[in-house]
Amino acid sequence: MGGQDIYIYLRNGETDIAYMLKKGSITVELNAHDSFEIEDDNFIFGTPEILLSESDGFNHFRNFSVKAHPDTDYVRIPAKTVFQMISSYKVGFAMAKAIAEILVNVNTILTKKKNEVGEKERLTQEYCKIFAWAADAVATHYQKKRFPWLEPICNNARASLTYAKGSAFSSFDQKTKFEIASTEVDEFSKVFPPGATICNQGDMGDELYILKAGKLKVLIDDTPIAEIEDPGSVIGEMALLLGQVRNATIKAVEEAILTVVKKSNLKDFATANPDFLKTISTDLSRRVTHNCAVVNDLDEIIESSKMEDNSLPSALRENKYKEELKDLKDSIKKLYEKYDMEWLYDLVSDITEKMLDVRK
Repeated sequence: MGGQDIYIYLRNGETDIAYMLKKGSITVELNAHDSFEIEDDNFIFGTPEILLSESDGFNHFRNFSVKAHPDTDYVRIPAKTVFQMISSYKVGFAMAKAIAEILVNVNTILTKKKNEVGEKERLTQEYCKIFAWAADAVATHYQKKRFPWLEPICNNARASLTYAKGSAFSSFDQKTKFEIASTEVDEFSKVFPPGATICNQGDMGDELYILKAGKLKVLIDDTPIAEIEDPGSVIGEMALLLGQVRNATIKAVEEAILTVVKKSNLKDFATANPDFLKTISTDLSRRVTHNCAVVNDLDEIIESSKMEDNSLPSALRENKYKEELKDLKDSIKKLYEKYDMEWLYDLVSDITEKMLDVRK
């Protein structure tokens, strides 16, 4: 399929075919300003949206456009064949590795974009994240209590662009989850006593871990940044798939039971757990989708800020996302004044506190 550049598929296009790059190279275009190249024989692409469509029960459109260079050969893989192939260890591993490689490239662009944004753009991100958090809090109470007066504010907030942006901005660090029924020690399990080091920052990643029980601490440059205690949390899959070094140190806070999957026994583990590679691939696909959305949102913010009249007083250049957040807070406050429920008061107070923290 050589001779000229040709788009294999376009961003926001239909999702029913995956592809395998047999020879040559492709360009992945997230938007008009951000792209990266891939040159890797037998590289499988176009699978993230297919996996997510099957997982979520609705169609996911393409996250980006893909363009083939001259003298590039590729083959088409129908969606139904993707699910047949992923059950094979060799192909399943290749799919997961390819999605991980795309994620690394997207994250490189994302980091660059985040470094480009100025103070106003940073505030936009934070206000959108608070908006999404508040909307989800309202939705959670509506789902539990089914108060009819919560439904309009819940639906309106979640239908807004501000909510979509906030959800995307908040989705950087989602962890893969793979539930293992038993918490007992088996051939893949290992018990770590309190204070034990599971892996060190800078080490080569030749194994991944699944938390079965206990609590872990994540440190970067000896500084604690997070704790992991949800059973089923998968740690280190990117390092294992791509042969990367560890970007953090993991230690046991209390006695922890971990499933330890080494590259040497990954095939045995995947055979014993047929959905494992599909789960990994689907979750990596979700991260690709979220982070592509954030890249494109940041690109819009950066480009629109270039067109603003910065000679206007700041009061006339107020952040519209802040205004939408204030409107949401005022709507919740009115509900509190009408129904006098403590959780509504607490939610208004939390929104106010978070908005003040943004300015610090």
